[in-house]
Amino acid sequence: NVEIDGKNYLVSSICTYAFYNTDITSVVIPESVRFVAGHSFRNCKNLKTVIVQGGFVRIMTEAFDERVELIITKKE
Repeated sequence: NVEIDGKNYLVSSICTYAFYNTDITSVVIPESVRFVAGHSFRNCKNLKTVIVQGGFVRIMTEAFDERVELIITKKE
C-alpha cells in the first residue's frame, strides 16, 4: 500500500521509469503487484536485491539491471 494525503492505495503495478536512477538499495514487491514495467528500476546503481512476495507477477524485459539478485518467495 501507498499512503498519499492520508489515503491508502493498493499498488497493483509499477510503471516504466518509476524508480529509474534512484538511490534505493533493496525492494520488496508485495503480492498485490501483478506487473512490473520495463525500465522500472534501471540505473539504480545501489539496488542489489529485489524480493517478489508470492503470487503471479509479470516482470518485463530490462525492468532491473543485470547485477540485481532477484528472489521469488512462495505464498504459504
